[in-house]
Amino acid sequence: MEYEIKYTFAEWRAPYIAAQLSVYCTEDSHYRKNRIHSVYFDSSNWDFAADKASSDYLKTKMRVRWYSDPDNRVADSVRFLEVKNKIGTKRSKVRIQLPDHFNDFNHDNLSSEQITYLNRASREIAPELTESLLEPALYVSYERKRFFEGHSSSRLSLDTAITCQAISTSLNYCRFPLALDEAVLEVKGTSHSLPLALRTPFSGLITKNAFSKYYESYKLLSTYDQ
Repeated sequence: MEYEIKYTFAEWRAPYIAAQLSVYCTEDSHYRKNRIHSVYFDSSNWDFAADKASSDYLKTKMRVRWYSDPDNRVADSVRFLEVKNKIGTKRSKVRIQLPDHFNDFNHDNLSSEQITYLNRASREIAPELTESLLEPALYVSYERKRFFEGHSSSRLSLDTAITCQAISTSLNYCRFPLALDEAVLEVKGTSHSLPLALRTPFSGLITKNAFSKYYESYKLLSTYDQ
């Protein structure tokens, strides 16, 4: 069984964390550093956010994701629809490439036709989704750098510079980008623990946490004093 463990730390520690990962791990040779962009969908009642708030046992996420070069900001044209579901320790993720007419999809140019298409497509790949109309709710973006730790065969993702922005037209939340104070180290492997080589350099600096970028962004934007 593969476990997915998340650790959080203060964003200002990111350069040190990245430097230590470069010492004790190998940078992923297959996937370059990039910036990840996600438009998350939710119901008008924020059902997915409420599931996360009430328990970490049940979680559902629907999003459109794309990537860009973090240095020159040039975005790939391909867009993906993803639906993630978690019940207890059981996780599932379905991902499909969207058709070419989504190549210019962005958080600030959504059409009603695209929203309708995405609702229909999401239920085809994930029938367990609610029958309620899901609408674009939040835009989340961050930089990701990937590593491999050989002794434990763990794959690690370092997510930093996380920003978020409300885009739902039905909610009176903050509409300009805000930065989260935390960054995330995600570890995927066969152990519940951090790889042994990283325990000393990261001691006291990172905290195991069931962190959700979507939910933390929701909390920040919904409580921000405009």
